[in-house]
Amino acid sequence: MAQAVYEHSALKPGGEFSAWLLDVLPTLGSRVIAGSLDAFTFTSLANQALAHLPTAASIDAGAARRLIVELGIIGSSVACYSQQQDLDLARHDPGHSLRGLRVGENATPFRAYFNALVTGSGTGHPNRDAYASLIRWNAPEMSAYSGGSRICTEPSVFDDGRIRTYTAEIGETLIIELFKRCETLELAANAALQPIWTGGTSTMGHGEVADRFATARLMLAGVRRLLLDFHRGDERGFLSVAHFMDVFRQYAVHWDHGDVPPSGPQDVQFILRDLMTGIQMPGYTRHIERIHAGLLASERAIVTQAAARRSLPRVLLDEAGLSTADLNTLPDHELAATLRRHPALGECYLLLELNARLSAAHLMVAKKYLYKPSRQRDEAGAAVPAPVPNDKGITELTESALDMLNRARRQHAMAGIGRWRAGEIATLCGAAVQPDISMPEALELFAPGARSPAVAADAEHFQRR
Repeated sequence: MAQAVYEHSALKPGGEFSAWLLDVLPTLGSRVIAGSLDAFTFTSLANQALAHLPTAASIDAGAARRLIVELGIIGSSVACYSQQQDLDLARHDPGHSLRGLRVGENATPFRAYFNALVTGSGTGHPNRDAYASLIRWNAPEMSAYSGGSRICTEPSVFDDGRIRTYTAEIGETLIIELFKRCETLELAANAALQPIWTGGTSTMGHGEVADRFATARLMLAGVRRLLLDFHRGDERGFLSVAHFMDVFRQYAVHWDHGDVPPSGPQDVQFILRDLMTGIQMPGYTRHIERIHAGLLASERAIVTQAAARRSLPRVLLDEAGLSTADLNTLPDHELAATLRRHPALGECYLLLELNARLSAAHLMVAKKYLYKPSRQRDEAGAAVPAPVPNDKGITELTESALDMLNRARRQHAMAGIGRWRAGEIATLCGAAVQPDISMPEALELFAPGARSPAVAADAEHFQRR
């Protein structure tokens, strides 16, 4: 059986490594999961494929980034299967199996080759797979639109429109696609608000301020819908809870003790939104510090800069000469007059309320796919030891910590304005309440739709920052 696998799965002379990784590796991964292929044979087949790669010194920056994606998948596959076969490796020597991998005709050790790719990529990528490479570089290019105008683009390092996965299960394609879609819309929302966050509203007309907030709310409504409907899947299929827990997230194994595997909380646009909206939660700074090593160099710089800024609510309150306490204590007629004079306060309140609803949708997905089924397994005595424990997130966020984050996003700095209903607040400040949108409407945000002219001009600048 092993010989047959070698004959049909190894690269033939002239074959392309990427084609093997796209078309053969997922099938091999599925066989390992099904128990018809062992970790040793998978590693041997990976070595056969890796032997066809050129020296790292001969690879340009673009090719280095592509190989970081592909070798990241191979490295985590080999580490995962070996640690599943021997759980002691996860506890004592997570990188043991990677030392058996060699690359190129010179048989360069896998980790040395990967580190050379990182240097050649010029990105400050971690010395293992990361969220940026697994999600953003891997999935096809995506753009967010408001009408005929493109607000932002999240590029890919590939031009074939395909997504690299660990197994042949379509759910892996769907969740990688989901993460990139969400990050693209989050970037669009952040791009819309960036000029207000960094410079206030004094140089903008009311129409531009309102347009920027409306665009951001529309994009966040899209993210919320993507999360709420993800479990339904599409015509291609869906991601099962079992595959997520027992297969997909198990690839987030450690390569070294203390390293940072890829995980959703490393979505830098999500982090920036938390910092921009002024989340107040004990331990949040430690949470960011814990995942810092899993980010690209440019992302680490952006997060550090953002953490040092005043939050968006604080910027707007300072412009109005108010404190958070004032929003809670001003009589109704005085607060109403304030919102008419400073409509950006009401606009921001509506944004923060939508952000809180988005946070609740994110929490619902985490509970559905991880915390609830993990608890049910524990109660039924059906929990199985795994290299990546299912009782907490990959970044070690427990269910209670995620609950606290959700509450912190609800208890935002503008909460005192919430003494009125959203429609009444919108009337006071001349805003538009963002309605819930459907999945087709959310997907339309990735193609030309209703335009928000003030936003697109800043998008390229924001992406550079």
